[in-house]
Amino acid sequence: MAVKEITYKNKRLKLGYDIVNPNSDIGILVLHGWGSSRDIMKKLFKDSFGDYRQTYLDLPGFGNSSSGDLVLTSQDYAYIVKIFLRAVGLKPTAIIGHSFGGKVCHTSKSRYIGSPLIGWDKGRKASSCKG
Repeated sequence: MAVKEITYKNKRLKLGYDIVNPNSDIGILVLHGWGSSRDIMKKLFKDSFGDYRQTYLDLPGFGNSSSGDLVLTSQDYAYIVKIFLRAVGLKPTAIIGHSFGGKVCHTSKSRYIGSPLIGWDKGRKASSCKG
């Protein structure tokens, strides 16, 4: 696991993440749902995405990421994802989010990130997040 420290609203946040196949040109960012973590998502999908560069991020307040004692909105989470991607120098080809991670995808697409997005929830079909 790697950790990237960023600043948001004058608070230092430590964001835990993993990258699988770091040398691949085609990248996917995977965002977990509420109460979950990057570890769970990585266990589920690591073998599914073959040779893609896969980045699994713990959203603030989950897994190994701190929240800086901030109360965050969906827009805050989306902006933090944008800051994280810039800080680590990644521009994913697609962003995939489950449940709350899917909501962050939709918010990110419309406001901050130019990558194609896919959100899904338990018992529902995956949907493309078109901005």
